[in-house]
Amino acid sequence: MLKDMVMKSISRVVLGAVLSLALCSCGAGFRKEWKQAKTDGGINGRWSGSWKSEVNGHQGFLRCVVKDGPSEGKKTFVYRAGWMKILATTVSTDKTVTKTADGWKFTGSEDLGLYGDFSSTGAIKGNDFSATYSSSLDKGTFTMKRADLSSPQ
Repeated sequence: MLKDMVMKSISRVVLGAVLSLALCSCGAGFRKEWKQAKTDGGINGRWSGSWKSEVNGHQGFLRCVVKDGPSEGKKTFVYRAGWMKILATTVSTDKTVTKTADGWKFTGSEDLGLYGDFSSTGAIKGNDFSATYSSSLDKGTFTMKRADLSSPQ
């Protein structure tokens, strides 16, 4: 009986250490993107704000790095979204970007495998970023402002 209790305690400590390490390292790639992000006078750079689901009302923090994409007229949007204060995920998607009279429009979709297709459409006007998103599991809005270089990721 004592041996079982000791083994359970050791298992919990090991599991806790593994989970802590995993949660701390999951955002390493995004943190690197955030630190290296360059603002170019257009839409490239750092954006910070929130997302909100229209399906269930869930919401959380949202960060995005916009950078030059794979071809002319494309930008890569690297999103870091959080929910429940401890969970976060990073999604990178290429979008078609068009200059408008008062800013920029963008649209794109990405196959996220088990999570289905993720699509978003939005506009950037000055320092304001607004978009709608949809996937097979959810739909909602993104609202962000341009983040300055000293903003934490």
